[in-house]
Amino acid sequence: MNEQQEFKIGDDEEPATVEMNDDGSNAVITTMEEAPLVEVEQQQAKPKKDELDQYSDKVQRRIDKLTSRLRETQRREEAAVEYARNAHNKAEELERRFQQTDADRLTEAKSRVETQVVALKQIIKKAREEYDIDTETEAQQRLTSMVMDQQRISEATAYRQQTMARQAAPQPQYQQPQQ
Repeated sequence: MNEQQEFKIGDDEEPATVEMNDDGSNAVITTMEEAPLVEVEQQQAKPKKDELDQYSDKVQRRIDKLTSRLRETQRREEAAVEYARNAHNKAEELERRFQQTDADRLTEAKSRVETQVVALKQIIKKAREEYDIDTETEAQQRLTSMVMDQQRISEATAYRQQTMARQAAPQPQYQQPQQ
């Protein structure tokens, strides 16, 4: 037998429902407003959790996307730095080979001219002993040409040494900014 009785509730009281068996045992008191609130909170908690999971998934995907972009940017930067380093090393190697070839060329030219000067002096000496003016004159002209060649080789050698001295002076090194 379910009887409902009504009582007047004061301002600071809340309505409640009392359920019990006919004999008065197993009485359960439930507050009218609390029960719906609890259910509403539970119902809202599930959507919030689902909403948070969905939001969290979106955030994680965005983080993954940004991380992959960062990794790709870093990979490209490292590749560019490696390319620049290789190009710089190749340029230095070519410059070193050029300097070595230039030095070898100047040394060979100097030796060749000196040998020809010695040979021409011997020809001039022999032409004087034989009183051969034409041979002596021709050898003198060639000797003059060889002396001019010697002068040019000396100038080129001096210029090369000055250039090497300037390159040996400390130059400011530009380094890649660290991140």
